[in-house]
Amino acid sequence: MAATGSNTSSLFSAFTSVVSNTTLDRNRLEVTADRLRFIQQPSNGTIAATMSPSPTVAAIDVNQNRAP
Repeated sequence: MAATGSNTSSLFSAFTSVVSNTTLDRNRLEVTADRLRFIQQPSNGTIAATMSPSPTVAAIDVNQNRAP
């Protein structure tokens, strides 16, 4: 990125923009989950019966974000 300015104005006289490329892996962040969290808690149920709703678990990283 390049920008040129003037000492008599607060406006830029020229600016070369930078374009982010999201089709390649340059902006990719690797996320490693280190714990599991219940999203939907298990419900009370009886032996040999299907739980409804069924429990849902998500992988969580160190920053408390859900891993894909």
